[in-house]
Parts: sequence; C-alpha cells; structure tokens
Amino acid sequence: MGSFGVCHAALGEKRAVVTSAGVGVVGAQLRAQTPSLQMAGVTSQSTQHPNGTTVVEYAAKDGIVFAVTWQGPVLPDLPAQLGTFFPQFRDELQRLGSGSRLASVLNLRTVDLVVHSQGRMRHFSGYAYAPSLVPAGLDVLDVVQ
Repeated sequence: MGSFGVCHAALGEKRAVVTSAGVGVVGAQLRAQTPSLQMAGVTSQSTQHPNGTTVVEYAAKDGIVFAVTWQGPVLPDLPAQLGTFFPQFRDELQRLGSGSRLASVLNLRTVDLVVHSQGRMRHFSGYAYAPSLVPAGLDVLDVVQ
C-alpha cells in the first residue's frame, strides 16, 4: 500500500473544512448530492491525488466521516484513510491469512468495519465504512457503490 498524500479526514474522524488543495493533493471539491443523501445530511468530498487515485470521503451531519471510496491506478494509503480502524483491518487480514492480501478481491466484514477492495496493477477500486457511523435510515451501499 503505497504512499498516497494527505487525506482530509480518516474514517471516524471529523472532516476539516477544505481551504486549499494541500500538500500532495491535486484537487479537492465538495460534490453535489443525490436527494436521498441531502435529506440524510450527508456531504462528500472528492480528492484526486498526484498518482491519479481519487478518494471520496462521506460525512454525516456532524462532520464525522462514515465511509470512504477510492478508484485509481494505485491503492490509497489505507492507514491514513482508515485511521483508528486500521489496526482492526490489519489484525483481521492477519487472521484471514496471507492469501487474503494477495487476492484481487478483498471482502472484509466485522461488526465495526467493512472493507471491499478489488483491482490489479493500475486499476484499483474499493470502499470502507463503519456501520455504527452510518446515518440512520441510509443504505450505505447506495453511497459507496
């Protein structure tokens, strides 16, 4: 999992207001929301990094990031994107065994964290979310897929 630049907020953290693109980031923008996301108070912020990978953070009304998605030629910096959830992710990968890390598709689901990642060299996509942080009544799969 290569170096990826600066994310604005990790999963479970309060998103900072974007005032500039930041170091190592090509651009950041708030994206328009579908009516169902607007009703739930969900905002998203899309950031394209110099390596070509785009990361989108989804935050609830309180500004806490409940989901992130990625797409691009390299995997994002998962420790930075998953924040305090990363140790749980790492531990679950170790529990599943080394074959899970080498597969082109990874589906990891625990009570606190869901991660789906797929791809091959130069084409990766995926998402991660914390079920307990998803706004009530929102189908998170409508957000991340």
